[in-house]
Amino acid sequence: MDNPRGFRCRRGSSLTEPEVKDSVDEYMSPDILHVFREDRAETPATPLAGKTSSDSVASGSLLSFPQFQRLPVELRYLIWEAAVPEPTVVPRTWNNSKFRYNLQRNVPAVLQACTESRGLLVAQPQSAETVTAAPKYELVQTRGREDEGVYMDFEKDSIWIYRGYDINEAEVAAYANLRSLVMNWGLRPCWVDSAVDDGVRFIRKFPKLRLLTLLVDFKEHGWPDPSTLKGLRRLKRTEFKRIWALVRAAFRRAELDDPGWTAPSLHIVHRTENWCRQEAR
Repeated sequence: MDNPRGFRCRRGSSLTEPEVKDSVDEYMSPDILHVFREDRAETPATPLAGKTSSDSVASGSLLSFPQFQRLPVELRYLIWEAAVPEPTVVPRTWNNSKFRYNLQRNVPAVLQACTESRGLLVAQPQSAETVTAAPKYELVQTRGREDEGVYMDFEKDSIWIYRGYDINEAEVAAYANLRSLVMNWGLRPCWVDSAVDDGVRFIRKFPKLRLLTLLVDFKEHGWPDPSTLKGLRRLKRTEFKRIWALVRAAFRRAELDDPGWTAPSLHIVHRTENWCRQEAR
């Protein structure tokens, strides 16, 4: 096809800097073009040609981006923040090998990337009051167990306690910044009809708590199987309202006893095999 303007197709690496600047779109900053330009030698034009060292470089470049450190620091920070995982519900599980409960979570991948990502996203004790737009993970460790811990972003992540709610003071201190807590309705001896006040006393140990999510497992409570889906929904809705009223009444009693305490928001969620953890955020 004839080129009406008489332009020739040329490799980006053969263009001079003025030519590149004149041809780029006005919305791309010329100052960053050098990051994307390639100054490699010509590669074979046919698939039958033998592989060269430049081929190995090209295939390796698909798995890495060695120019990342040449990006402006502000852009790198935005990339690290975008790589932060979604809010997570971290279960507190029983560890058979250590014969105790602990939080179960892998280290987020973004924190394993490099020193820069950890420096941006992991809160340091000496800069705890520093205001920053980046999410800040904390290394949560229980006193006397400095050899283990998990990274938590208490602004977004939740802890799920589904058994063994009797937490010692050292563990309570480690969760001091907890904002969102998930527990199972029916967890004895606190979240049952006759002991809701005990459950409220437990959550008052976390002064920064803003959301309590109670999971209701209807199978564990021996509910009859309704003949219709509509009947099942009606039963669940009625039970949710009853539990909500019980817990809210206990909240009001606690607020009257201690006017300085503010009850957290309350969510009642039907626990299924894949219950919606979005509602625990």
